[in-house]
Amino acid sequence: RQRQMCIRDRDTEVWYFALSRCGSAKSLPVLTKAAREANYSLDRKSGNEAYIFLLNKLAEGGEKKITNKAASDLYKNALKENQVATRIAALQILLKTDDKNRAKLIVKALNDPEREYRNAALLYAEEYKDADLSRAIAGKLKKADAETQMDIINWLGKNRIAASLEEIIPYVKSTDSEVSRSAIIAAVSYTHLRAHETGAY
Repeated sequence: RQRQMCIRDRDTEVWYFALSRCGSAKSLPVLTKAAREANYSLDRKSGNEAYIFLLNKLAEGGEKKITNKAASDLYKNALKENQVATRIAALQILLKTDDKNRAKLIVKALNDPEREYRNAALLYAEEYKDADLSRAIAGKLKKADAETQMDIINWLGKNRIAASLEEIIPYVKSTDSEVSRSAIIAAVSYTHLRAHETGAY
C-alpha cells in the first residue's frame, strides 16, 4: 500500500510538472487547488511550485490580467499561511504584470516585517530602477528602522543614481554604526563613479 501511495505521489508530481511547463490559463484551476493543498509552501515537489512556474510563464507570455489576479490571491493566501518564499514569488509576478502600481508595490514592501521579503523587493526593483523609483525608495529612509535603512542605503549606493546621493549623505552621521558605514560606502562609491565619468581620475 505504501508503495502504491509513493507511485501515486510521483505520478501527481509529474502531472503538476507537465501542467506548469506545457499548460495554459486553463490549467490554473488544477494548480490553484494543488497550491492550496500544499499550504502554499514552496517545495520543489509541491503543486505550489508548479503553480508559480505556470504563472510566471503566462505573465511572460503577455497574459497579465489573469496572472495579476492569481498572483494577488496567492500573495494573500501565502500571507495567511506565513509562507514568505511564496509571498516573494507572488510579488515578482505582481511586478511583472502591474506596470501602473509597480513602484507602489516596491515601496509598500519596504514596510514588511520580514527582511528577506524587503530585500527581495529591492532586488526586483533593480530591473525597474529609474530616478523616480529611487527617490520613492529613498523616501522610506526617515521612518524606517536601522536595519531597513541600511538595506535601502546599500541598494541606493549599489545602483548609483545621482538623485539619491543627497538622501544618503545625512546618514553618514547616523548613531547606528552599521547605517553610518553603509552611507559612507554608498557615498564614496557614487563619488568615485562620478570622478571616473568626468575624467577627474
